[in-house]
Amino acid sequence: MAKNSNSIKKISVTENKNTKPTKQKKIAAAVIITGIVCTVVFAVIMLVSYFNSVRPIKSTEEESRVVGECGGFEVKYEELRYVTLLYKQALDLRLGKYDTLDSAGKAEYESQLEALVLDDLKSNYIILALCDEYDIKTDSRKVKNYVNDEMEKFVEATFDGDMDEYKDWLAKNNLTDSFVRLIYKVDYLESQLLEHFIKNKIGIEYDEYSLEAFAEHIMESNDWAKATYAYYPKTSVTTTYKGQVYTIWDAKNSLSTAESAAEALAAISSDAERFTYMNKSVIGKAPMVQGYSITGTGVYFTVGQMGEEFESATFALDLYGTSDVIEFEDGYYVIMRLPLEEDEVKKQAAELLSYYRYGALKKCEDAKEAEISFIGNEYFDGLSLIDIE
Repeated sequence: MAKNSNSIKKISVTENKNTKPTKQKKIAAAVIITGIVCTVVFAVIMLVSYFNSVRPIKSTEEESRVVGECGGFEVKYEELRYVTLLYKQALDLRLGKYDTLDSAGKAEYESQLEALVLDDLKSNYIILALCDEYDIKTDSRKVKNYVNDEMEKFVEATFDGDMDEYKDWLAKNNLTDSFVRLIYKVDYLESQLLEHFIKNKIGIEYDEYSLEAFAEHIMESNDWAKATYAYYPKTSVTTTYKGQVYTIWDAKNSLSTAESAAEALAAISSDAERFTYMNKSVIGKAPMVQGYSITGTGVYFTVGQMGEEFESATFALDLYGTSDVIEFEDGYYVIMRLPLEEDEVKKQAAELLSYYRYGALKKCEDAKEAEISFIGNEYFDGLSLIDIE
């Protein structure tokens, strides 16, 4: 039976001023005080970080408008605009400015633009859809904290923390803060997917404890290749001599040089002579630009690592065989396939393991890419990609 509240003895402060607290009371008091201090400190930290952090910049109503869905996720106009303008720049160089083309040229431009844009719009949602499939939360606190941290680093490193400069950069590059954050988010989620694949051995049989068996697997597998290549950029590469600026490489002379190299290699019948010519006369004279490492020693890779066109061309070659010129968005490549070297494979096994793991994820991404598609809504149907500015 509950006691009547009036029967509870009321102890005055005076009565208890000499009473020693028990051990339990001391602990309880310490816990309470610590909790209060931690709460205050946390509140201060949160307040400081709120004012010091790179706070999200709200997109305009038009930018944030939904234009469709892909893989079960909404796609917004800000992403459609960025991708469209990016490919319009590329097509302007490849086909010519839209307004200067005849009717047939305009039709080709429109067709290519639509195909490129709709395909590219899938890229972020491949990762998001896979995360959904493998129960990886795409909007967790951990994800948001990562994006916030990376945004702070980016703005600080690139613009010395100047938000006005950051906003100018966004406008100049047809970007929004929201879309930049989406890119960081997807990048982080892909790393989480890879960790999930490694932990749960999804398409991954080998690990750091089975490198010897892994090296044997590489030597016996049809999914690994070694290649060397020469790269010729499409973007202009200039140099200054005696105060004059000279263009060394551009799309036109890159293509002609690459074609000449490929023809010369194809005319050599001896593997040894072709290999020597590739290293000295082709790679040795190819430009070292844009951070590309061009080497005659060769690079190892597995399926899903180098891009479908590069891989298809390499795997189709005989040993010491060379490719025709392969065009990529950034430039032209001439490839030679080389034999796998057992000693090299064993020495590089730990590094090649990371390629193997990413290759397993990439295969899954490729399968998901074939499965999903961008589905425009009524608003998208009323848009003209050509008119987007």
